[in-house]
Amino acid sequence: MNTGISPILLKRQYRCHPVLGSLASDLFYDSKLVNGVSEEKRSPLVKGWPPLLFFDISGAGARETVQDSGSFVNVQEALFITWLANALVSNGVSCKQIGIICLYKAQAFHVQTLLHQSDSSSAHSIQVSTVDAFQGGEREIVLVSSCRTQSLGFIASPNRMNVAITRSRRHLVIVGCKRTLPQNEHWRLILERASSLPGGYRDSCEYQMSNDIEILDGVESGILLLEL
Repeated sequence: MNTGISPILLKRQYRCHPVLGSLASDLFYDSKLVNGVSEEKRSPLVKGWPPLLFFDISGAGARETVQDSGSFVNVQEALFITWLANALVSNGVSCKQIGIICLYKAQAFHVQTLLHQSDSSSAHSIQVSTVDAFQGGEREIVLVSSCRTQSLGFIASPNRMNVAITRSRRHLVIVGCKRTLPQNEHWRLILERASSLPGGYRDSCEYQMSNDIEILDGVESGILLLEL
């Protein structure tokens, strides 16, 4: 698979859950990247969530709009990501454990604005960044806003995609349009991997309407396990 990324830079990764490490390896490292961390070391933070999770936003009538700057905003997608981040924080996940990556600067600004307008003041400090700004960072849970619902534009860039999918330690949550992302072979493989995992593919409308959140009494390694 021609990724557009030159020579292998890494031989072993210690950040991501092995499922995510193997995905990055197959996509960008010619399947030669070795996982240096076990599944036990990256046990779930959220009960019922696999390491890779895709939320399809297309049923919510989500659509991209281009700004005067040439950047893109997807209002419905931003609203869902804001709701999801608030749900995590209000049920015990530290805002320091959550990161939001938006593939467009205007979308990042919109999500950040929505978070600051939300009732949960603790959610205000969640890091919301573009891919470029998030490079080198990591979080236990990373929410990725793909934004596009028509053509893909530069979100098909292998370099940006590589950074976006390798920032999370336990859960990578991608929010996007199932009809649009598979136009690119890399995104198509990501969605296929998510769909192959139990609970890895979900409809955003159904998930938000269920609002079934349960905090368990058990705490594992100091991390709350949630039913979301």
